[in-house]
Amino acid sequence: MPDNRHANLEHDLLVVEATANGLKSYLLGESIYWALSKPRPGDYYLPRGTLGGLLLRLHRLEALRDQLPGEARERLHTASTAIEEELAHWRVQAEEKAVREIKTRISSWQRFVEELEESPRRYAPEYPTQVEGRTALAFLIPFAGDAADEHMARQVGAADSLLQTLPAAHTFVWDDALRPAYPEDDFWWLYFKPLAEEPGEGER
Repeated sequence: MPDNRHANLEHDLLVVEATANGLKSYLLGESIYWALSKPRPGDYYLPRGTLGGLLLRLHRLEALRDQLPGEARERLHTASTAIEEELAHWRVQAEEKAVREIKTRISSWQRFVEELEESPRRYAPEYPTQVEGRTALAFLIPFAGDAADEHMARQVGAADSLLQTLPAAHTFVWDDALRPAYPEDDFWWLYFKPLAEEPGEGER
């Protein structure tokens, strides 16, 4: 299973292509997760599809498109155009799906931050993986627009405030190759690495 902390733009592109192929059925379906079908043969792993995961990967691919070869850029253009058309056509359904996913991701993020506060030694190593959900929220909430109420933003803010009280190192928690896609002013939580031990604890 690939580690989402590492730069693998080809894998991101495959996920986006797979999502584009099944987006209409997903938007008109009930689940906020769906099993992606591989767009081409291979043994690569595909995660469960979500709208948040799609928005996150589209952002990353567009921000780092200069790193893609010409053929991959064409594939990205084709997939992103199809996705934009489907999201525009099924906008109401897409916003409803986004709200449901926001609620699920907020609950997961709140629970993780609380667990991290209670047991940093146990949960700090999970942070680079868990923080992907927080990053997805940064795209889902604006996408949902008026369908996302102020209570959701307050919940995210409360969890973020708790996180910022924890001892942490100032370092980018994902692969450095991804850093240009995530400026610190907009994605501060990716430059925040919770410490597994209180400062000085290991010296006792």
